[in-house]
Amino acid sequence: MTAIAAPSPGPTELAAIGTQSGQRSGPAAMAETAGATPELSTGQNSQYSAIKQSENASAEIVRGPVTNAVDAMTWLVGDQTVNLWGIRPGPSHLSSSLSGFVDQVRAKGAVECRRQTHSSRYRCLMATGEDVAEEALLAGFGRAADGSSVAYRTAEAQAHQKSRGLWAKP
Repeated sequence: MTAIAAPSPGPTELAAIGTQSGQRSGPAAMAETAGATPELSTGQNSQYSAIKQSENASAEIVRGPVTNAVDAMTWLVGDQTVNLWGIRPGPSHLSSSLSGFVDQVRAKGAVECRRQTHSSRYRCLMATGEDVAEEALLAGFGRAADGSSVAYRTAEAQAHQKSRGLWAKP
């Protein structure tokens, strides 16, 4: 597992979050970037419908078992939808492979998700201390979002180099 360092906000992040006031909580504090939240559609994919019916997380900390994931960014923890910070979902054809990854995360126990400063997104850690988004990036299930941490961009690059997930060669 790679340590996560807080990203230095650039012009995009500052435009998205305003001024960086208030106290940050160490390296886990990350800022959300503008335009990184795709809208979920309903109807075509029953997983999207199930996630949409669940309550969206709004608490500072969400703990519980992973019950589902629509994509690399959108997870169901208990009965709450949690959007992960720093990751964008990969193509929909990866959803069948994602279920195996979800099973691996679930097997490691409950996750703890902390809402990131100035954001509605979460950083989730498995009971083993592994970062869910970083591990999803390493497996090639998504792409690092604009303004994400160096560790997330490195994880995406490693997946690309090793032809994993969305970079798998036919």
